[in-house]
Amino acid sequence: MNAFEPEEFLVEEILSDGTVLALNESIDLGKEDDEALERDYFTHFVLQKRLWATSQAIAALAKALHVSQKRIDYAGMKDRNAVTTQLASVFAVDPGRVLTTRVKDVKINGAWKAREKIKLGALAGNRFTITLNERNCGIKPDAQAINEVAAKANYRLPNYFGSQRFGSLRGNTHKIGVLLCKGDVKSAVTEYLCETGGKEDSESREARKALRESGDYGKALKEFPRKLDIERSMIAWLEKKPNDYAGAFRTMHRRTQLLFIHAAQSLAFNIALRRRTEEKCLEDAEWWCPADVNGFPDLEKASTEKAAFALQAIPGYESQGGDYAKAALEEMGLTPESFNIKMFPELSSKGSLRPTAMPLVGFSGVQEGDAAKLRFSLPSGSYATVAIDLLLGKSLEYTSN
Repeated sequence: MNAFEPEEFLVEEILSDGTVLALNESIDLGKEDDEALERDYFTHFVLQKRLWATSQAIAALAKALHVSQKRIDYAGMKDRNAVTTQLASVFAVDPGRVLTTRVKDVKINGAWKAREKIKLGALAGNRFTITLNERNCGIKPDAQAINEVAAKANYRLPNYFGSQRFGSLRGNTHKIGVLLCKGDVKSAVTEYLCETGGKEDSESREARKALRESGDYGKALKEFPRKLDIERSMIAWLEKKPNDYAGAFRTMHRRTQLLFIHAAQSLAFNIALRRRTEEKCLEDAEWWCPADVNGFPDLEKASTEKAAFALQAIPGYESQGGDYAKAALEEMGLTPESFNIKMFPELSSKGSLRPTAMPLVGFSGVQEGDAAKLRFSLPSGSYATVAIDLLLGKSLEYTSN
């Protein structure tokens, strides 16, 4: 699938109580008792952005407000090539200042005082309005055919992790994670620094290729582009301590390090889910959860009692996950214990549960000339791009080792 124009991919965040943060609509969810807060308060605000990654938009907004980026929190990441809304908070900045702040292609659709900050994951899901055309999906979309596929699937599709999980440029995030789980830190660092696949620019590819061939870290520091700041920090470490690959890896922020482990877990989940789908066993599960008020899986109420949504293990050192998960790990050369990472214990993962199917809540598809406009809501953690590929009958990446 090709890139969407922003207006072709609209994303509106859904809060846990079902409130939709609609595009271009003002909203005030403040409580009367909080209006008088003068110290130690947070301002909640609705951020609408176009052609901004969430982290970049937050950085630009912090700069405009003259505050540290660390004072701003948000519930979830949103796509860059899109027009999106999301709830965020900033510590001790008056709502009036937030509302009047100006950043290109950013709007504030409401701001109010509150006693707590917005926490990561504090959202139910997202409502999508997606316009498909031959340019962005490679075929002439037929809304009627898409509606038929959705109805035949009972508006539930396999809940695969999307390609974004595995690295948007080079697609090797999971490979690094698998190597770390196997304890091969040298190969993991080499993969991160030197892999040249994917969609990366030619300057970066050439620098990586030269380092793989020469192993000369001093030369690499001169050749790696400045924008590859994580790589440059690792290379600078290795120039001083050529065999300390663990030390070089630790120059990364922990949040970045965790991406590799999560990608390896995601690949194992996808492999197991593919086998379930091929064998028509999506509803064959040991764990279940009911639906919440939005029609989304309520994972906090997971149990062994059969309910609305079947769950599958995301593997970890405390999550055995049944035959499908075990077979997926074997295919990758891993075991559950592999996620108890001795060299980097802070990256170890117990594992968790994820629904085998994503519900297409409120699904509709309408033909508009040569385009098909789709609207549906998905729970947090499910991928609209996966849903689209499945609705169009396309094969998915990252479902085998």
